Amino acid sequence: MPRHRWLNLGLGGLGAAPLAAYLVLVAIGPAVSPEAARAALSASPEARLVDVSPARDFARRHVTAALHLDPAALGRAQSRDELPPWLHGRRLFVTGADTVECRLATARLRRLGLDAVAVDGGNTQWAVAEKTAPPPRPDLETWTLADGRREAAPARDASTAAVIALLAAGFLLKPTYMLLVLALIFVLRRRSSHETDLLRSAMSFFLGGEVLCAVNMIAFTDRSWMLEYGHIAGMIAAAALAIEAGLCFAEQRIVRPDPSDPRCLLASSCGRCTRLDGVRCRMHVAWGWLVVLVSCLTPMPMLMSLVPTSYTAHALGQPVPFQQPWLLQWTEARLLPATALVLLATGAGLAFSMLEARRATGRRLASFGLGCLGFSFFRLALFTFYRDTLWWAGFWEEATEWLAIAALALLLSLFPGSSPARRLPA
Repeated sequence: MPRHRWLNLGLGGLGAAPLAAYLVLVAIGPAVSPEAARAALSASPEARLVDVSPARDFARRHVTAALHLDPAALGRAQSRDELPPWLHGRRLFVTGADTVECRLATARLRRLGLDAVAVDGGNTQWAVAEKTAPPPRPDLETWTLADGRREAAPARDASTAAVIALLAAGFLLKPTYMLLVLALIFVLRRRSSHETDLLRSAMSFFLGGEVLCAVNMIAFTDRSWMLEYGHIAGMIAAAALAIEAGLCFAEQRIVRPDPSDPRCLLASSCGRCTRLDGVRCRMHVAWGWLVVLVSCLTPMPMLMSLVPTSYTAHALGQPVPFQQPWLLQWTEARLLPATALVLLATGAGLAFSMLEARRATGRRLASFGLGCLGFSFFRLALFTFYRDTLWWAGFWEEATEWLAIAALALLLSLFPGSSPARRLPA
């Protein structure tokens, strides 16, 4: 199998690993929706809502009916007798910051012999879950704050302009650029060069990711982390392959503009040339150091605090849930930057090689690292700007993607000529 295929398989396996881990975690023990948990808790006075969030998070804000169970104490317990007595002999509905936290705590409680069920989505989903009829206990609908005050489930009012913008993003901008991407894929099939092949692959990944995003939005109201992770993976692959296409374009047009001429366009500036003197190409060295410098930015998102956010927006009289759950924030602020650091560091090391095949491998790794880091910064910037108005984050994400695809279509229409036929190794 060619080298680049092994590399692609490795990158695919790296991307699939978090999804596989998530599937294993969510398969642990039983789970119910927040609506089903509310109904069961209202019908059974003996049942308990157990919150396994860290003590600081529980003190800041929790469902009024919830009782706190220290996750550290749960982890240390070797038998049920080491847990608080109020847990024994009752049906326990376990909530927390997110699905993963709830599932892990539920599995631990069940191993200790307790009747525990996870609340799917945890507190984030509980805050935006539909109200049951007849209304359940009041303490299941209110939240207790750090100062002892109680408040209803968090809600926001969306302006008419915000509603129009969000509808335009979902039902006008998204379908428009998805159709445009499909057209670009067919246009790029008529061009035969390495960079256009990469662009076509980038557009295919982009389209696949957007299809998953649309399914998540329509069928699951943006609540499926699996579909959202597929969307994220598609966006990262599209960005990475587009970056690599740009690098290959620069390689062809600057370093090797004419195979019959050993000098590149920068020969007069470099002094010594790799093709004439056997030294490292300074353009490749500059690229390597640029990757090293960019990798220094990876700790920036990893040091930010994770703030799970969820509320119901009242838009034209209709309740619309918006959320930024812990798992999604962890993916964007922890997983993607850490992955980017590994890929960028490896890609930078290979960028200084004298062997073209190794530089090509490094170029792909660094491109995927840049894709991971760029997507992380983009998403976290939107969340930071619009934490209390997440509908604007949704609008600007769709608008930015529309602008990016429109810009690519404009460039391809302005420069319709084909690239040199000589292909670089993938």
